[in-house]
Amino acid sequence: MVRHDELMSGQILQQEKTQSDLSARDCHLMDVLWLAGNQLRSLEGLDLPNLTELNAAFRPKGGASNELSSVVGAFDELPQLKTLNLAGNRLCSFKEVLDLARRNSLTALSFADPDFGENPICTLCNYQTYILYHLPKLQVHDQMYVDAEAHQVAQAAYAKKRLEPGHCSL
Repeated sequence: MVRHDELMSGQILQQEKTQSDLSARDCHLMDVLWLAGNQLRSLEGLDLPNLTELNAAFRPKGGASNELSSVVGAFDELPQLKTLNLAGNRLCSFKEVLDLARRNSLTALSFADPDFGENPICTLCNYQTYILYHLPKLQVHDQMYVDAEAHQVAQAAYAKKRLEPGHCSL
């Protein structure tokens, strides 16, 4: 497991060695990567086929913060990704959720976390219902366990709202 909180923006993957002396070949073998607090504005270019956990959360207590405003397409080369923490960034659109819904392996997702804060998306109408509806395999959402009943309630609420005229969009 590699946890490296000192990478600088743009140094996620390089052909040369990173500050932690990991080679690009070694990075390809990583299964856990923590990029919390690195002033990152983008996660494009991540090509880590074995990665199962990624933490790209904002670090509120001193140090630099990540400033991700979109992650659409950023995880296309992470086929094994199961756990993703994006808490405390600047994500504000449900299009992020729709893109993440393509990740069949994702079982834990955090846009909000007590240690890292929340994203603006967390304040949108029907946020939790939208997440659970579009990501039916989630077992952990915003650091809280999600059971089958919560998914069923989201499915029912989504179906009901789609039938009501003038509803708040899901």
